[in-house]
Amino acid sequence: MHIKLDNLGRRFNRSWIFRSLSTEIKEGSHLIIQGANGSGKSTLTQILSGFLSPSEGKITWHNPDNKLILAEDLPFKLSFAAPYQDLYQDLSLMEILEFHLAFRSLLPGINKSDFIDLIYLKGEEDKLIKHFSSGMKQRLKLGLAILSEGDLLLLDEPISNLDKQASAWYRELLQDYGKGKTVIISTNDPDNESIRQDQLIKIEDYK
Repeated sequence: MHIKLDNLGRRFNRSWIFRSLSTEIKEGSHLIIQGANGSGKSTLTQILSGFLSPSEGKITWHNPDNKLILAEDLPFKLSFAAPYQDLYQDLSLMEILEFHLAFRSLLPGINKSDFIDLIYLKGEEDKLIKHFSSGMKQRLKLGLAILSEGDLLLLDEPISNLDKQASAWYRELLQDYGKGKTVIISTNDPDNESIRQDQLIKIEDYK
């Protein structure tokens, strides 16, 4: 997916979070959005997902043939994971996966059993999400995002709640299964959270 940002800005009440942001995110590239906590990284990520609208400027999404993607079609073409993303607490892991698969498909060649193995939650299929640790929940969110079909992958602070070993697992998963996708990672520490960097947006440059 190719994304164009033209003089983009967002404000809450009278306070501008960022403005005058213009760039193109090339298909299949890895974009890093870097900034301190509270700087507006998550706001920009949500605009890139189509969940939020900009206060000024324009954002457009394009297929490989440069055909415009309508905002209402965007949810079927992207995957998203963030620490603040909610999971249904009273469902089991397998129920969450079944619910997810009603709307999205896993990558070709990956079945439900493979998915459970890849996120290292084998044996936890019947456990309710509310009994998962924060690290288990984050692995599930990342697995659902990275291992699902889609052209755009948005990861907001992906190693939040992950220990050193799980952080290495995440980077390996992204390396192996993020190929061909446009990947956008929001982080204050790109050295730990990204496997490559084709483009960089420092959010403080647009205050």
